[in-house]
Amino acid sequence: MHGVLRVGHLEGGSRAESVPVLREAQLVNGGQYLGPVGGRIVAQVMLGLLRADPTSYLTTRPSWRPHMTGSGGSTGGDYQIADFLRFAQVDPDSRGQ
Repeated sequence: MHGVLRVGHLEGGSRAESVPVLREAQLVNGGQYLGPVGGRIVAQVMLGLLRADPTSYLTTRPSWRPHMTGSGGSTGGDYQIADFLRFAQVDPDSRGQ
């Protein structure tokens, strides 16, 4: 599976800070993926990096909002992951699966 962070492949997985996150992943979904807290930590780190980057959209175009009119998905800003997959044409229907 490309583009998926598997818990067993985290760098520094033996550090004390990562133990609760790894345990959560184990309890929530058998250790295959990050759980809600681990996922939130990753999301907050990524947002922090985007905010710190002077060339990111969050800095240069703070009023920008995604829109996918005509994508076949939701409109009006209430998007699901399936809508983004359809827009990128990587969903099963677009790929003929």
